[in-house]
Amino acid sequence: MNYKILFAVINLFGINDESYRFNQCSGEVTNPDNLFKQYVTACGYGYLCNNSLENSTDLNVPRNLGPCPSCSCDNDCFSRNDCCPDKLFTRPWTACESTSINSLYETNLVKYPLIGNCPANALHEDALSCYDPDNPFTASTYQYRHTPVNSNQTQLSYKNIFCALCHAEDPADLDKWNVYISNSSCEPKVYNIESSFSFSELADPRFHTFCDTWYIPKSYNVVPHCASEDKIIYNDCNITGTWTAYNVDIYHACRSGYGPSFRLYSNIFCFMCNPPSRQHVPLISSCNSNIFNTMYGKDLFTLCNKEELSSITFPYKNVFCYLCNLVMKDDLLYKPFSATDNEFLLGKSIVYTYKNIQLNNLDHLVKEYADVSTDLPVLYDKTWLILNGVHYNLSSLLLTKVLSAPTNICYKNLLPRNIHNLTTQNCGCDPKCLFTNECTCCVDVSISYPLECFNSLFVVTNGCYGYKHIGKPYFSTIKFLCESNTVYGSLPVVFDGIDYKNIFCYICNSDYKVVNDTLVVPSGYYIRDTIITCAKTIHLSYSVTFDDILTHARNSRCKFTFETKDDTPRGCVKYHRQRCDLSPDVPIELYEVCHRLSDENLYQYAQYKNEICYICDNYDRMKSLNDTIQTCSAANGNTSLASACYDLPMSQSDIIFPYKNSFCKLCNQECFPNCHFDEPIPPVSDCLGDLSAIGIVDPPSLRQVFGIPVEETSINQEESHVVLNYTQMFDRINHKYRPITCFPGRMLTPDGCKVRDMMEKAGEYVFMVKTVGRVINKNNY
Repeated sequence: MNYKILFAVINLFGINDESYRFNQCSGEVTNPDNLFKQYVTACGYGYLCNNSLENSTDLNVPRNLGPCPSCSCDNDCFSRNDCCPDKLFTRPWTACESTSINSLYETNLVKYPLIGNCPANALHEDALSCYDPDNPFTASTYQYRHTPVNSNQTQLSYKNIFCALCHAEDPADLDKWNVYISNSSCEPKVYNIESSFSFSELADPRFHTFCDTWYIPKSYNVVPHCASEDKIIYNDCNITGTWTAYNVDIYHACRSGYGPSFRLYSNIFCFMCNPPSRQHVPLISSCNSNIFNTMYGKDLFTLCNKEELSSITFPYKNVFCYLCNLVMKDDLLYKPFSATDNEFLLGKSIVYTYKNIQLNNLDHLVKEYADVSTDLPVLYDKTWLILNGVHYNLSSLLLTKVLSAPTNICYKNLLPRNIHNLTTQNCGCDPKCLFTNECTCCVDVSISYPLECFNSLFVVTNGCYGYKHIGKPYFSTIKFLCESNTVYGSLPVVFDGIDYKNIFCYICNSDYKVVNDTLVVPSGYYIRDTIITCAKTIHLSYSVTFDDILTHARNSRCKFTFETKDDTPRGCVKYHRQRCDLSPDVPIELYEVCHRLSDENLYQYAQYKNEICYICDNYDRMKSLNDTIQTCSAANGNTSLASACYDLPMSQSDIIFPYKNSFCKLCNQECFPNCHFDEPIPPVSDCLGDLSAIGIVDPPSLRQVFGIPVEETSINQEESHVVLNYTQMFDRINHKYRPITCFPGRMLTPDGCKVRDMMEKAGEYVFMVKTVGRVINKNNY
């Protein structure tokens, strides 16, 4: 059990209170007009208690729409540490102070915003006692000179009693803080000895102690705390070296412990004195033309032009220029996306997570780009294959494949009529098979469906498949946005087990509608949670669209990963396979299809990328027609086979040699339609796709695999309010505490999982493994 020492307050000071009674100072901001003006140009209206400080009289401007943290104006805001600046800074400056008495093992201890100096009119010796309680003016017999106190009347906290009294606090309103001893950082027998000392000995920093000891307020809901140092980077000014316009008020506001925290900054003022660099980035000082159709348009336009440049509203001139570039709907302004975002430190990296991403401006974007790409009708001929904008004859390509071996075809109209009944359809016509088991797909679907490896991570649909939307409004624009990566090009979408490169690739493959000239996107899809890992802070606060965030991250060379635990995508091919060389005997079309077709469309054929590449590479080594068998056996009674054997051209594949084509082989054996052509069997990994473990999902540890299930209780306290012990860890991604357990046979101790008895058997385990594959005999049948 943690040990706390409680003590009385009023009659233990031992000091003449009257000598410390001064007028309560009314704040120490030297230039409030300038401070609040800079604050307003960065945050906008609605973030101050006194509206007159905003100079917003007679202006019709939206409030509380900027990126700054919300704040409060009630008196309890002091204990919550969420007061608006004009309410908080009427009081003396505070500074984040550690209350550690003795620190041996603990790190990142909680700090509190404490007043640590006296008003300018205080006596020198009184101010010195506040700043340095060990100075000669302080009575050496006074026991509590180092103990922090807080006032129940003013809700202010002080570094020590002297600082409180020189600010005219009544001793009767003051609470001295408790001494907390951490029993997790010392041996139990030492802890028991330590806890027997008197308060005065424990509270004296000169006293030799064996445990971590520090002051804590009597109640967490009365005294606020500063932002945890393991959550923030910037708790002082000009850490970035980009602050060129020093302001003493912003400097003190940053260091004051004023809350709430803002991203990885102690507060919004630490962001203001660590501004982003504007190197080679054009300044946006104009408004979206659509803003004038709203009730706010005129005034926002005026403020965007009139107000000064803000140092932090990158890339906008000020917050009003940012606001007048938001999206308009129903005479209201809003961000065109929403997401549950988080930002935290992970080692030396900074991680940004975006979950539950919703895009709210798709209709607006399509109409905006329709003016650029012009919505011309799209012609579609399903007998053609388009790769990188080049048209190839799909029917001719499929026939080349069919001539070498029987082939499963979905749309038989792509082949000559006389072989429709000779080709099977024992395959998947639904493109979803490409994401589950590629080897079950029909060849024509595999070749023609648009696929790519997305960011070297997983397979996605990167185009519009089929012709069902030809002639629909905005189809050309949606197709253009899907293929061009113009907007949201790095934001993959999932629907019904199929991954799409972006939202527009999903739309053009869905049953979208246009109702009253408004794009209606079918529901059921979701955008993969996005994880961005950067070496340094990127400035995302004033990003209007999610594409702005992606652009900032790419420009900062951040790494993108995506959450895949709910719908595991098909992993990309991770090795290069043999293709074909161009020679005078090889048709240029066959060569180009081999090279341009994605590695993800067709599975491996022997050591080749696919069978098209195999046929291409062996094209110039095929025998002449006179060297082949061009007729059927006398026993063949299938006139369709005989007709196909005679009428169709020779195959260039040596799989069916010495027969002219696959139909000649079929009509010379008694095996139709189940003849074997000795085609190489693709590896299971080619059919199912490699598993893609993408995102911050660590492989399971033995503790996770064999651990005893423990219910994860919900902890509502802030992270820094909880004193962790060895039985818990904090999950930063899901923002919750998780219990730590050992696998059976071991017991959790402060030093890790230990065997209960070294002579005792730790435990036995049975592994159950499920595999997916194909059983073949030695002849590969």
